[in-house]
Amino acid sequence: MQWIGVRGLVKLADSVRHELTQPIAPARLGQLRKTIADAVRTVDTLLRERRADLNALPPPSRNAYRYLTSLDMDSISTTETVRREAYTPASIRYNGLRSFLDNVLDSLSTTPDGSELVSVHASIRETSRNVEHDMLVKGIEPLHLKPESCRIRAWLAYFGQAENLETYVTAVGLAKPIMDEAADRSPAFAAGVIIHFRPTTMLFRSRRFRNATRLHLPTPMITFDSDGFASLATMVFNDRGGRRGVVDRTHSPRYRAVQSDLDRLAGKVDHSSGMSYDLGDSFDRVNAAYFQGEMPRPGLTWSRQVTGRKFGHYDSTRDVVMVSMSLDTPAVPAYVVDFVVYHELLHKRLGVHWQNDRRAVHTPAFRREERRFRQYDLAEAALRQLAQRYA
Repeated sequence: MQWIGVRGLVKLADSVRHELTQPIAPARLGQLRKTIADAVRTVDTLLRERRADLNALPPPSRNAYRYLTSLDMDSISTTETVRREAYTPASIRYNGLRSFLDNVLDSLSTTPDGSELVSVHASIRETSRNVEHDMLVKGIEPLHLKPESCRIRAWLAYFGQAENLETYVTAVGLAKPIMDEAADRSPAFAAGVIIHFRPTTMLFRSRRFRNATRLHLPTPMITFDSDGFASLATMVFNDRGGRRGVVDRTHSPRYRAVQSDLDRLAGKVDHSSGMSYDLGDSFDRVNAAYFQGEMPRPGLTWSRQVTGRKFGHYDSTRDVVMVSMSLDTPAVPAYVVDFVVYHELLHKRLGVHWQNDRRAVHTPAFRREERRFRQYDLAEAALRQLAQRYA
C-alpha cells in the first residue's frame, strides 16, 4: 500500500498539545483553533481528491489527525495574563552542528593522538563555547532547542573535558579490532568498521558502504569493556546471541553515570505536566497505593507523538517513564493514566529476566503484580477501546 503523506501533521499535534499544557490567551487559542481547522480541512480535501480514507495515511499522521479532531477547544480555559516567551519549545536548530559532529566523529574513528587529538579537542571546546555563548546572549533555554541540537550540545560539553575525550579514544581503540574481525567474518558487511559514539537512543545502527561499515553507538558505550564489545559484535554482525551481554552493560553504574551527565548537560526538562493530567500526581497516587511510598521517582514525560498501541514505556537506562499523549485528555479516566504509570513502574521494580538470550519482561510474576491494580479490568477495557480508535 502506498501511503498518502501529510507533512507537519505529527509536529502540529505535538506543538498544540505542548501549548495547551501552559496558560494560554484567548487570542492565541483562537489562532490554534484556526490552525487545527485548516490542517484538518487540508487532510480531508486531500483524501477526498484521492478517493481514500484515513487508513491511507501513515499511522503517525493518522493518529495525529484523530488527536487533533478529538480536542475540545471550547473546554480549554484561557487567561489574559500570559507572559509572552521569546522562543517556543523545540523550535531552534543550530544549523551545521550535526555536520560538525560527523566530521569530529570521523576524525576520532582513526584514534588520533598527540597534536591531532589536541586539535580535535580544541575544536570541540570552541564550538561548545560558541553555542553556550549564543544561548546566553539570546536567552535561549535548553527546552527551546530541537531535540537533536540539544543532544549534540550536551555531547560537545561532555567531550570538551579532556579526560572524557581520552576515554572516547580508548574505547574506539578497544572496540575497533573486535568489530573489524567480526565484520570480516560476515559476508553481509564490509571490513573496516568506522565507529561513532554519538547521541542516539538505539543500541546500534549499522550502514554498509562499498569499502567500510559505519557503526553508530550510543555515547555511554565508551564505558564498555572488551567482553561488552564482543557481545555487541555478535549482536551486530552475526545476528545471534550477545544481546544479554549488551543490555546488562547498559544498566551498569558507569554507563548510567555517563548518561546522567549527558542528560544534565542537555538541561533535561521535566515534561510531566499535560493538558489534562500531571504524571507527577499520577506517580504520587500509584506510589502511595502500591509501593508504600518507597519507589524513587523516575523521570516522567509525555510522548511527543500520539500512539495507539504502545501507551507507555520505561527506559531503564535513563530511568524515565514515558506515557502516550493520547491518554492526556478528559475523555480518558484518571485511573487509566495511573494504570499505565503503575505498569511501567513494575518494569522499574521487577527488572528484566532472560530466557535463551531473549528479554522476558511480561513474566507470570509481572502479570500477577499487574492485576493488583484496583481498576485493572476497567483500565484494560479502556485501553483496548482506545487502541481500536487509533487502529
